[in-house]
Amino acid sequence: MAESCCNDPGCGCNTTSLYTGKDCPVCGRRLRVTGDLQQIRLKLTCPGCGYQTPQLSIDEVRVLID
Repeated sequence: MAESCCNDPGCGCNTTSLYTGKDCPVCGRRLRVTGDLQQIRLKLTCPGCGYQTPQLSIDEVRVLID
């Protein structure tokens, strides 16, 4: 049985959302990157109003984390 690479909840492997520098076009709150980091299935979501973008491309993800 394969072990998890990290069991620490503070590890980046276990992060379920990351804040971005982008604002929600609907309510103005800060957008988060959410989704499955291991499979790179990510989208921008707003914790305030529920706004969501379609799945981000690899290039869009790269711009957000650089």
